[in-house]
Amino acid sequence: MGSKNGKPMLREEDITQLAQTSGLDRKQVEEHFNGFMAEHPNGKMNKKEFAKMLSKALPKKDVSKMEKHVFRVYDTNLDGFIDFIEFMVVYYVMADGSPEEVLLKIFRIFDMNRLVLIIISIISIIDIIITVTIIILIILIDGVISKK
Repeated sequence: MGSKNGKPMLREEDITQLAQTSGLDRKQVEEHFNGFMAEHPNGKMNKKEFAKMLSKALPKKDVSKMEKHVFRVYDTNLDGFIDFIEFMVVYYVMADGSPEEVLLKIFRIFDMNRLVLIIISIISIIDIIITVTIIILIILIDGVISKK
């Protein structure tokens, strides 16, 4: 995130990255940013504001027990504040989906060069090769034992 005349603003690369990783289009990213800025004119949310937002989002839960831990998850640069980029990254990841989908979203966000997805693909291929090899060995061993 950048700033212009001391006011936080989204850079083109921020919009592009958030659009690519969140499934939102560029306009939606900008709309979310404008909403965030309307609530937090300095572009950051402190722990107290975060606790208030969490209470609104989860009215039936006692958020006091988890707000500190959840805040740490959002505050990825550990500066004691949550900026829009940090907020959107975690919000997108946690928004919806099965645990497997959430895990894939995490990989997608933090794996800019797709290395993790390549590694997962390689592991899947290796798993298939091992499985096929075991099946062939079982067939071969069974054939040798049958001949005796």
